[in-house]
Amino acid sequence: MLELKSKNLWVSLSIFNLLLLAILGFILRSKMLFEMPYLDYNHVADAHGHFAFGGWATLALCTLFVYELLPQEKARKRIYQYLLGCLCIFSWILIFTFALSGNSMFSNMFSTLFIFTTYTFTFVFSRDILRSEANFTVKLLSISSLVSLTLSSIGPFMLAILFSIQSLNAILYRDALFTYLHLQYNGFFTLAVFALLFYKMLPKVNEKSQKLIGQFAILLSLSVIPSLFLSYLWHDPQLLFKIVATAGSMLVFATFIWFVLFAAQVRKTFNSLPLLIKYLGTLSMLAFGIKEFLQGFTIFQSIGDAVFGSRPTIIGFLHLVFLGFTSLFILTWYLNHGKLAIQSYFTRFALILFSIGILLNEAILMVQGLGSMFVLSYSLFPKMLWYVSIILVGGAFLILLSRWSLKHKQNIIS
Repeated sequence: MLELKSKNLWVSLSIFNLLLLAILGFILRSKMLFEMPYLDYNHVADAHGHFAFGGWATLALCTLFVYELLPQEKARKRIYQYLLGCLCIFSWILIFTFALSGNSMFSNMFSTLFIFTTYTFTFVFSRDILRSEANFTVKLLSISSLVSLTLSSIGPFMLAILFSIQSLNAILYRDALFTYLHLQYNGFFTLAVFALLFYKMLPKVNEKSQKLIGQFAILLSLSVIPSLFLSYLWHDPQLLFKIVATAGSMLVFATFIWFVLFAAQVRKTFNSLPLLIKYLGTLSMLAFGIKEFLQGFTIFQSIGDAVFGSRPTIIGFLHLVFLGFTSLFILTWYLNHGKLAIQSYFTRFALILFSIGILLNEAILMVQGLGSMFVLSYSLFPKMLWYVSIILVGGAFLILLSRWSLKHKQNIIS
């Protein structure tokens, strides 16, 4: 009972943090349209970015790792409560430190504490999952995801050094940023999602599908580091970087092919699921497929330069992975495992509204990104994105109300 209450607490807090994240996004969109001299756009953007990773995605995924992948006796360890609590508290603190002062001493201090918390979580969880009876594929993906999370801290530490010495080296700055983003999005988030998905899927599929899934997991894990070098091609690095990037591109394409193969094999497994779960899950997996397919093409210089040189395109790609793939998967998991009331029309409306916001956001960013590639600019885009941010805030708020309503009913029953 104590374990269930702890899990429900972190699930509720993660959904609350999703709402805070949507509000921060709305503030950013508003700052682009209206005069708000009391807010620094870059400071709020830093707060939004750090809270997106820490307060929502990392907290939710680590919670699911503990309570879904580990045996009950290991999930009950008090250290996991401390670690999840630190992830949540440090994320909240970073909202204020970054929003008020940007890259200040306090922001760097609590960012470092957050990173050290992820180091500790990686060590403790990896030790426990290795000693469990989990499938090899689940162990591979979950540990690889946390190793990617740990390695991603190279980016923030490099940026901190550049800021401290007041360096104006734009190449090092962008490489540090792209390293962090790649290892978070294509490493931690992606591998974690599939670790959870396969944990539930593997016992339900035949031997042929299990073999395809195992091969996909190996390809996906192997692709993370080589494909990182695709992010460095924008400044025309040496031949060795190009060779590794080419290998990364080939692994990404191979991963996409195996994804299509195993998806075709297991699609009938999900026929019995409720329509809303199939709808949200399909959107999430479709976002991954699009991401994987497009990422491989950045090996071509003309495409890579257009992508990495276009801010709307980069933001669109990041939102595709973060909102379309990762966030929709987490919400689908919550819905499928009773953390949101699927029987409630209110819950269904909230999730559909939020998913529509994600689809509109991605469509607008895609068109804006294509426009910027062809040196076209439309003043209408910021206003459209502002309206979409209202939809996302509304959807996140209704999801939170749905969660609180479910908890209230459960408390009455118990």
